[in-house]
Amino acid sequence: MNLSAFVPLFRFHPASRKPAMLAAAVAGLAFTGAVAAMSQVHAASAETEGRLNAIDKQFLMTAAQAGNAEIVASKTATGKANSDAVKAFASEMLADHAKVADGLKKLANSKGISVPDEPSMKQQALIAKLNVLDGAKFDQLYTAEIGVVAHKEAVALFRKAVVNAKDGDVKAFAQQTLPALEHHLQMAQSLKTAVDKE
Repeated sequence: MNLSAFVPLFRFHPASRKPAMLAAAVAGLAFTGAVAAMSQVHAASAETEGRLNAIDKQFLMTAAQAGNAEIVASKTATGKANSDAVKAFASEMLADHAKVADGLKKLANSKGISVPDEPSMKQQALIAKLNVLDGAKFDQLYTAEIGVVAHKEAVALFRKAVVNAKDGDVKAFAQQTLPALEHHLQMAQSLKTAVDKE
């Protein structure tokens, strides 16, 4: 078919071009709109990639508070503890938990989350009780509550995160930190047994 035969129709009937031009314009706008919408969806999905679900976020928040409690209480114990063994344990906890806290904060920041830099209200109340004790009573409460109970809770928290965390970085952090917490718990249990005998 010779298409050139149809060209004069458009030359001699300019009005016939209007529907075609209008259709092309509408199609162009529709395509532009679709591309813009797809770009917005892509931008939104990229924006949410760094966000954590509620479970992972809560883990980071709770872990930060637990670490803060260990740091504050252990700092006090390095000065107030009666036993040299308790002071040595507290010094190790202070150093180890400071490193974990730093790693946790960096991880949280990379996910756009600001974690607490203080213990929870419950933990602060326990630390306040510690602050008014001295000697053997201080050692007993510190080893029982900060040494054993707090580490049991931390180990349970991190084990749960290893299983349930959806974010790969959060899961890896929990996996890497858990062995040290388990070791701290074993140390605390042995220390508590020794302190209770004194």
